[in-house]
Amino acid sequence: PYLMSVGFQSCHTLGRLILSSLFNAPTLFLCLLAGWGLVATLLTASWLLERKSQQLAYLSIGMWSISLGCLLQAVRGLLATGLGSGIGISIVFIGVGFIWLGFRVFDGLSKSYVVAFAFSGVWTLFFFCAGGAYTQPNTRVAVYTLLLVPQVALIIHSIWQGWKQERLPARLFLMAMLICYDTITLMRLPLAILAPVNDVGGIYQTPWFGFLLFILYVNGLGIGIGIFSLSYERSLRQYKRVSEVDSLTGVLNRRAFNELVERQISERGGGVALVGRGSPGPKAGRPGVGRPPKKARPLTAVRPVRRHLEDRERAGPVRQVELHHCLTRFPRVEAAHGQQPLPCLH
Repeated sequence: PYLMSVGFQSCHTLGRLILSSLFNAPTLFLCLLAGWGLVATLLTASWLLERKSQQLAYLSIGMWSISLGCLLQAVRGLLATGLGSGIGISIVFIGVGFIWLGFRVFDGLSKSYVVAFAFSGVWTLFFFCAGGAYTQPNTRVAVYTLLLVPQVALIIHSIWQGWKQERLPARLFLMAMLICYDTITLMRLPLAILAPVNDVGGIYQTPWFGFLLFILYVNGLGIGIGIFSLSYERSLRQYKRVSEVDSLTGVLNRRAFNELVERQISERGGGVALVGRGSPGPKAGRPGVGRPPKKARPLTAVRPVRRHLEDRERAGPVRQVELHHCLTRFPRVEAAHGQQPLPCLH
């Protein structure tokens, strides 16, 4: 038993030394500075190309704020306590608030500057007005965790609201990364109780702190990638819509409609109905009366059709020869033609 106890203590000491040397907190803060700074630089470059994008401006400011906060925490051993831990972490909360505002603007949701920056205000009041409580490292870790977790949860909730409006795959990736980030951050509370943090010269020496910080660093890089993927997917979907939808009538153009019809027919193998509605022709009466202007004819033909379309129905222009070609290739397709506003595609 004595040898087992000595061996266990030796392994435990060796493990602490390895974790402390591999996951040094100031070095990891510098890594966070580099990672967030790179994301901030790319977002700023994107904003310079698209100055009207308010969400890119918010996200850029948020990333730069978090980078500055990481820098102050990395060198807090060389700075006054209030500047490194107090102002530095407060700036991090401001950056997270700007990121929340960016996602709200991205999805057209309401935003509140009070909600965005309240967490930073609470941390500042705690650090400078709590009467010496900030000198306890475990108290700082607990308060920081209890403030950051709900703030990140607000971002997750905002992304979820956006997912219900626009189902971009990058939203799921972002939510997964942020949920992992919140979970890992929340683990600091029980760990601070089981293995209290030791603050030596402004540097946390507890092994688990550096290890969790490394995981958060990797997770943060994933969040940066997710933000770029989300913007890319939105832009790709907008370009696709512009190339497929007629700007005058608001319905699919001929190429996109034909591709949709053939895809639906191939997937369903039947049970597809094409129903046509003729364009308005000249009416009897005085010459030049009864036929709408050339640019107004598509709108006159499409408006009554769009009013009767259901969720799974689409409208689009089809020529008579194209309809005949479709019926020849797919004999199981039913077609009808009339002047009533009937669904174009089931």
